[in-house]
Amino acid sequence: MLKVKWTPRFEQRLERYNGVQDYVISKTARLIRKYEADPVNWSYSLEKLRDSSFSTTQVYRLPITSGDRLVFVINNKDLILTDIGDHDVMDEYARMSRLARTQDLTKATIPAEWFVKRIEQYLKLSAPSNFGSNTDLSSVLNETFVSESDRWVYEEELDEGWIHYLDENQNKVVEDIMKELFCLNDNLKVHFIYGGPGTGKTVVLLNLALRLEKLGRSISFQLNDQVAKYLNRGRERVPGINLGFAPGVTVLVDDPASIDDFADAIRKAQTNKCRALIIGFDPLQWHERKMEAKLKTICGKTDYTFSQLWICYRQSFGVAKKSIELTKAIFERSSRYLDKSKIMVEKVDLKEHLDLIQGMEFVDEAGRYIVYDHDLENIVKLEKKRYAARIDLWRHSPSVCFIYEDTLVEKWRPKIKSVYSGSNKLDVVFSRYKAIRGVEFQEIAVFLTAQFWNKLNVGENGLNSEAWEKLTSLHTIFSRAKDSIVVYVDGEV
Repeated sequence: MLKVKWTPRFEQRLERYNGVQDYVISKTARLIRKYEADPVNWSYSLEKLRDSSFSTTQVYRLPITSGDRLVFVINNKDLILTDIGDHDVMDEYARMSRLARTQDLTKATIPAEWFVKRIEQYLKLSAPSNFGSNTDLSSVLNETFVSESDRWVYEEELDEGWIHYLDENQNKVVEDIMKELFCLNDNLKVHFIYGGPGTGKTVVLLNLALRLEKLGRSISFQLNDQVAKYLNRGRERVPGINLGFAPGVTVLVDDPASIDDFADAIRKAQTNKCRALIIGFDPLQWHERKMEAKLKTICGKTDYTFSQLWICYRQSFGVAKKSIELTKAIFERSSRYLDKSKIMVEKVDLKEHLDLIQGMEFVDEAGRYIVYDHDLENIVKLEKKRYAARIDLWRHSPSVCFIYEDTLVEKWRPKIKSVYSGSNKLDVVFSRYKAIRGVEFQEIAVFLTAQFWNKLNVGENGLNSEAWEKLTSLHTIFSRAKDSIVVYVDGEV
């Protein structure tokens, strides 16, 4: 059992903490749950502070909100809470003298009774639920959300400069990585940028690539053709598109398609003696069996630094809320396994990734999400009228993407082609969903069979690899929409 302690410094800081103390307690409880699920590798994905003054002390930081951080020490089976505060709390803790930190750690004690009881309550609440296959998700999937007004169009978003925009948090990630890249060390530097859909991983990589190129670094920016086309609309051309791995090159990888591609990028960077490797990724878009275990192994063998992104500018809350609810429901209620112990480990491993997207913040409260399951041909025509009336439709790239479950392509693609004639649109078969990874659309329209939709509603365990990927790929598909998702459920295939 992992024993929680806190230091005098932490106790004092918590008393003065301006945030919600329950967030701190719930995050601590989740750390305990991670340990219980995998006592050997539980801390592999935690962000470790790298400072020579820490000596052998293992100091970590954990996001509490988009701005606040928890600092803690892992000592064998002791989890020692040491500091809490905003972004600067890490720097403040690092600036403490080694003697002061040591004295604080030696005085660590069991937390106050109220704190311990709240942790116990959270552990009970987060205990694995019944993973049966009869959980009804229809209230999550079928609920309609339509905002009172259209999505707020940022004036900057219509400008090419928006492609390069960084908020305060994203800019800090860029600055931190730049400092790390220019440390006097010849070893390969590896940095992971971890974030949910629309949090700006690609834009952070773009800004890094442009800055490094101006400083004379050799750049290779690995990204798909659609994303490269979009980024090249900006005021500066994207440097080093897909130039590969070579000695002395800084390689930036945008959204690896699989855990194997993620591992392969690290291997190639090491083999080819690259100068640095920076990878932006969202592991919930990987579908391989044992993905979580592979990620643990890879991270355990790699010396890396780690950044997280929280704030989403590129998707409205009304759309993202449904996308997140859907993703959470899928991963919590369906599984690749039948054995309950394996399901439990899978759920715990996935929970930290689900927590990331659930903790995202949005700057736009609008958006629409609608499910239609009858009179679809008339509804398609009405949706076209609504779509055509928009005054803010993109001209530079497809504004709407139609995605068809494979068995529905022949039925619906010709009808959409006729109704949406002349529209700036894209058509994608469900099984080719990877073609739109990393690409944004103002609207997404998805055609699904009633059979698949109903199975999605109920949840299912023991899924084979193909069925699991089809189910979880909805995370990628739904997260491509900026301000509207329409689901057409066809019961007459």
